[in-house]
Amino acid sequence: MDEVELQPAKSRVNKWLVGCLGATLIFLALCVAGYFYIKSKVVEFIATEMHDQIVHEIDASALPDDQKQAFTAIADRLADDLRAGRISIFDKKSLTAAAQGATTEAIGHLNLPDDQKAGLITQVNRVADGYREDKISDDQMGEIFDKLFNGPFGASMGAWGFEAAHVYGSGLSDEQKKDAAIQLRRVARGYAEGKISKSDLDPHWQKISIPDPDKPGERKMKEHLTDSEILAFIEDMRTEADKAGVPNELYKIDFATEMKKAVDEVIGE
Repeated sequence: MDEVELQPAKSRVNKWLVGCLGATLIFLALCVAGYFYIKSKVVEFIATEMHDQIVHEIDASALPDDQKQAFTAIADRLADDLRAGRISIFDKKSLTAAAQGATTEAIGHLNLPDDQKAGLITQVNRVADGYREDKISDDQMGEIFDKLFNGPFGASMGAWGFEAAHVYGSGLSDEQKKDAAIQLRRVARGYAEGKISKSDLDPHWQKISIPDPDKPGERKMKEHLTDSEILAFIEDMRTEADKAGVPNELYKIDFATEMKKAVDEVIGE
């Protein structure tokens, strides 16, 4: 008979429990160590590779140089805060607060009227506070972003961005720049009113964009456009606005209102 069989049953059970407890503690210790290892690797990935990619996207964008510098500084600070542990990537409230602060700061650098900035910040705070307090779900957050980027707000931002990045600094005459602003905003208005669709604009987008080497199958706007390319694109926008029956007048783009509409559609007023 084995020696273990001569031990009292209670002793054998106790040793079995101790052994299991020890194995469990070792397993938990490995899990904790693994968690912190994975966490450190995720933080390192976000603060380096993702940060570098974001900065590359900013630098390659059609944003004016002063806005590129401002947004790059925001990305740099977020990366530093991640490395220093001031932002926890596994804490919803921490992440939301960081995104809220960065977005608010970014809006402050946009070349927009003060009332528009204030309206946008109000909506950012509304969404961030609701998400942090679990009044807005993950699905609703995704729906809000979808409506923003694929709806009138995104189209208005695109028209405004093209105007700011390519028209103002071009060699066009003052009269041509004024006309360009009118035609771009006519299209933004037509899109907001449902008279112009994305499919109407896609053929024209193809002319001023190039394949994105970092995103197979996608395209990005050319970093630099010649005056001839700008004028040709503006004529295309005029044609689309005319076909849609949009008045030939300067339309004031109300970003704050469009953002509020998108948020209202998802979570109500």
